Amino acid sequence: MPFCAFCDAELPADLRIGRETTCPHCDGYLHACVQCRFYEPTLHNQCLEPEADYVGDRQKANFCEFFQLAGTRAIGESEPARADPARGRPRKPGGDAQPSDARARLEALFKKKTEDDEE
Repeated sequence: MPFCAFCDAELPADLRIGRETTCPHCDGYLHACVQCRFYEPTLHNQCLEPEADYVGDRQKANFCEFFQLAGTRAIGESEPARADPARGRPRKPGGDAQPSDARARLEALFKKKTEDDEE
């Protein structure tokens, strides 16, 4: 079931979201960047969609044609599951990889080959 990013209330599954639609619980705009599945605050444009126009206020209603409601979250999860377009599956903000995983992959990439490795 969809939820509101402002008040964390569940929204009706059949709710049609237009540009001026607001949350029935907190009156926050639903057609806003913070409600979108492409919203990623760590990126330059704060959007996973490279073709999206810049939006000044991410919490107000906008005309973005790429908007898609962020969707649902798993039971017991505090952060919404957002889509990862590269993988086509939900992901948590910040990603799944641990820093130690990245370091191990980096070291393996630049590891000098020895005679044992060539066999």
